[in-house]
Order: sequence, then structure tokens, then C-alpha cells
Amino acid sequence: MAPTDAPPVVKSAIRRGPERCHIVSFQWLKDSIRRNTKLPEEEYRLPNTDNSRRLRTKLRKEWRRGVEDGVRFINRNLFHALQDKEGFSYEVTLMRDDPENEIEGERYVLYLFESNAKPHLYCESTPRP
Repeated sequence: MAPTDAPPVVKSAIRRGPERCHIVSFQWLKDSIRRNTKLPEEEYRLPNTDNSRRLRTKLRKEWRRGVEDGVRFINRNLFHALQDKEGFSYEVTLMRDDPENEIEGERYVLYLFESNAKPHLYCESTPRP
């Protein structure tokens, strides 16, 4: 059961922390009743909720970073750089010199991206300065 779907009693136990409240599976209760004794909780303890909370926080930060990159370049949560089977990345560098307009060494790099969703969508982008 995910912590967001958990009943209020479980949420309260999660807030207390693993040192004050041991969260075990329902199987622990069944086995304890069947054997008519309180069994040790270690075997029945649920995964550490602090680690899952840390993981959710990390994923949120990565998502925000992808969205921020999307403003300047492309949202990496939705797209990845397209590569062929040999690992060739589709990047094209365009350069130009225009002495009449005093432009020398102007350079743009175009990237081809593929969506993470299926069916794949494709887009090209170049980073904004």
C-alpha cells in the first residue's frame, strides 16, 4: 500500500518514524495469532518509508530540473537524444561567416530528439543562449 493511499493510522505511524513504531505486514499478525505468541518483527517489517520519501523527493527534483531545462532547451523528462543502433547521436553543427554583416564564426547545433512515450514523436531543437 502506497503511503498516499494509507489509512490515517498508518500515516501517523509513518510520521513517528521506524525507531518509535515498527510497521509490519499483516502476515505478522496472522502468524503471531496462529502461534499464540508475539513473533519478532524483523522478518515482517515493511520497507523503510524514509527511503521511499527520499526517492520521491529526488524524483521531484529531477522532474523540476527537466522542466527548467525545457524552458531553455528541451524537457528531458519527455524527450531523449535520438541515437541509432551504433550509438550515433543525431547532432548537426551549422556554421556561417557573413563578412557583409560582420558575422564571423556563427554556430548553431541542432539536435534531434525522440519522445519517451510511444508512439514516438520527434522534434529538433537548438539551445537558446
